[in-house]
Amino acid sequence: MVKKLSLFLAVVLALFMISSGTVCAKELINGIDANFPPFAYVDKAGTPGGFDIDAVNWIAKKMGFTVKHQPMDWDGIIPNLVAKKIDFVASGMSITFSEEPAKRNGLKTLRPKKAGILN
Repeated sequence: MVKKLSLFLAVVLALFMISSGTVCAKELINGIDANFPPFAYVDKAGTPGGFDIDAVNWIAKKMGFTVKHQPMDWDGIIPNLVAKKIDFVASGMSITFSEEPAKRNGLKTLRPKKAGILN
């Protein structure tokens, strides 16, 4: 389950970054809700950690950019994304079937496609 989730997160993030043209950036800022362990948290030393952080760091290494994880309250994630204070969100954000809230905020979304595996 964890491997499937990390693969899904990696593909979604890679497609978003490629489609938005931000892969060429040297450093990208990831907005995280640091109150969501084990997926995202800040340890006693002040270092962001967790599953989402590890997945984004792996993607950044593979794609050749650096990432800064910016902890913030969940209520501030979308406003900071719209204001371009952060470049992306990979912290418990999920796709909804209604695109209207994202369109009102001027955000790019990926439309989920149905897929199946035949044996």
